[in-house]
Amino acid sequence: MDIKMQKNSGIINIGNGATYTVINHTKTENVDWERLTKEIAALKASSDRSIQKFADEAAEPIKKKDTGGIKNWLAKWVPCIGGLIETSYYILEIAARFGIL
Repeated sequence: MDIKMQKNSGIINIGNGATYTVINHTKTENVDWERLTKEIAALKASSDRSIQKFADEAAEPIKKKDTGGIKNWLAKWVPCIGGLIETSYYILEIAARFGIL
């Protein structure tokens, strides 16, 4: 399933045992720019290169408080994050079957 920013409504299922959230957004919520800036700064300090790239791409639109730029950044990365969550679920399920979790 593709998740399109600002265009989904209904229930999004993220796996077995997940809680369900009804989503119906039509407007951009207020952004806490200071908190967002701090979160991105923390991610930039990560040793993981993909996390650094994620944070680097967000830095400029956040600095400019460019909501369009942030939407574009999120539209690029949300499918990657969704794929990671989906894959992680199966990895955790397999680990549980081997008694690792």
